[in-house]
Amino acid sequence: HVPVDYPAAAGTASITAGVHQLQEAITQTLRVGGGPVVVLAHSQGAEVVSEWMEEHADTGPPPGSLRFILTGNPRRRLGGAGMGGWDWRPVGRTPETRYAVTDIARRWDGWANKDNYPGRAGGNWFKLWWGRFTVHSDYRDVTVSGCTVRETSGNTTYLIHP
Repeated sequence: HVPVDYPAAAGTASITAGVHQLQEAITQTLRVGGGPVVVLAHSQGAEVVSEWMEEHADTGPPPGSLRFILTGNPRRRLGGAGMGGWDWRPVGRTPETRYAVTDIARRWDGWANKDNYPGRAGGNWFKLWWGRFTVHSDYRDVTVSGCTVRETSGNTTYLIHP
């Protein structure tokens, strides 16, 4: 277990710093331990992973030595809020790369499951908005075995936890 220490604050500088720190942690961990490395990231941490993938996926370590588990990912391709960044520029979705990714969202998490799959968001906008502050911050009871597969696309498996 190697925590990636970065500012984790509002602003694009935080994500940029996180990408640098993640690259350092991956490089160091593979150098010392050899792998495979599993990166677990939540919320802004998932955004850091998304940016890391955009910058390093083509030149990073071999796919068998690195995989990702993302929870509460606002950049999730299926259901993520995908709003503008802190600098008001649009943010990209988490790219599909050669790395295995398990992307987990909870129902009513208005950041990672804005469309409220498998239900419908219509008429429950307040519950989804409120879920950005309550559901989104609590993934403690989430287990892969308790999830259902929403879709598998490329090397990414999108899971939903009720």
